[in-house]
Amino acid sequence: MKSEHFYIHQSYGLRILVEQHDDYFVAEVAELPGCVGEGDTLNEVLAEVASALEVVLEVIQEDEPERFAQLVRPVVTSSRVTGQSISTGPAQLHLVAA
Repeated sequence: MKSEHFYIHQSYGLRILVEQHDDYFVAEVAELPGCVGEGDTLNEVLAEVASALEVVLEVIQEDEPERFAQLVRPVVTSSRVTGQSISTGPAQLHLVAA
């Protein structure tokens, strides 16, 4: 079985919701309520939520292997042209404006 570090660097359909407050940012993984980060800058909050995601995935991998397999299923895109824009990247970079 591959380590959680391998999975953290793959592309997934996890969404990170980022909210900007007066002087800080808060981010949460939409599919994993409670997996959050907070920081003074966007880069800082993304690093914090990436660290939280790594810990959460490690726990889920041990305690809920079936759920883990669903969460870490890589994003698959089609070469068929549909007019839709699909963006993939590391889970910690998938942002949705909140």
